[in-house]
Amino acid sequence: MAAARELREALYRLVVDTVAARAPRRADVEAVNEAAAGPDLVPRLAEDGGGLSLRRPAGPGGGGAALATVARDAVTLLGGPLAGRVKECGNPGCSLLFLDDSQARRRRWCSMDRCGNLAKIAGYRTRARRP
Repeated sequence: MAAARELREALYRLVVDTVAARAPRRADVEAVNEAAAGPDLVPRLAEDGGGLSLRRPAGPGGGGAALATVARDAVTLLGGPLAGRVKECGNPGCSLLFLDDSQARRRRWCSMDRCGNLAKIAGYRTRARRP
């Protein structure tokens, strides 16, 4: 669990630094690279209702392999063309980050069901109180 928490925090700082166009901390880059160097979860095909689906079952040492898989995905995201599409939620009370996959690249909320809806309700109530 300690390794998972350390990786989570290093990834969060790296993504926030990327969004803010700041230089990343060397220790965070090293932590992610070290985790990514471990063995990956082995992908497996599974029959799923007449079709096939991808599964990554955890085997022996699955915790470390799961962290390596997460770290590799982060390396691919932050080192690739999608890094510029990572955004922070527009709700000041929310600390979530998300990948803006909208066509116009104008998404503001981590989720419309969560923060977007709260912001729209607050805006409606503010407008309704005006004389």
